Amino acid sequence: MSADRSARGFIHADYSSNHVDIPESFLTGPAADPVTFRPVPWKESDVPEYAKCKAWILDNVLSREECDELIALAEASAPREKPEDSPWRPALISVAPGVETRAPGYRNSDRIIWDKQLLVDRLWDRCAQAEGLQELVATAPCSRPDHKGNKKGTWQFHGLNERMRFLKYTPGMFFRRK
Repeated sequence: MSADRSARGFIHADYSSNHVDIPESFLTGPAADPVTFRPVPWKESDVPEYAKCKAWILDNVLSREECDELIALAEASAPREKPEDSPWRPALISVAPGVETRAPGYRNSDRIIWDKQLLVDRLWDRCAQAEGLQELVATAPCSRPDHKGNKKGTWQFHGLNERMRFLKYTPGMFFRRK
């Protein structure tokens, strides 16, 4: 990266991670409680302008213990210069391919980025335990035009993005303050 970009606060995106052994039994069985989903209640939320958008909340995908283990695995994946360094780094925003910068008025949190297809496959398998979710995802109407400008058809689900993003907010941190 050029010295000019670095001086302006631009950072080369580096998503490398440590090797982490995933326990064979982690997230391979059924959820402790039934996985359910419900639509995001946009009209009653702090962002009612999204009322025409579709998003769902999934409950019971992970138990508290599984959440704790997943966070510990993510923390183990994060490279550190010194063992005593925190695995959490300030969350940046992408400004160009492979280039990120801080945007403190938009995002103020810490983050770990970890690419691990095995885990996202297991997470999707767990999400898919929600009765009716796979059918809903398979038949969600397209709302954005394809490369030809058409809005016909339905989305076809192929899997979760392998790039997991873990965000951590401590008092005073925020995502897009109004």
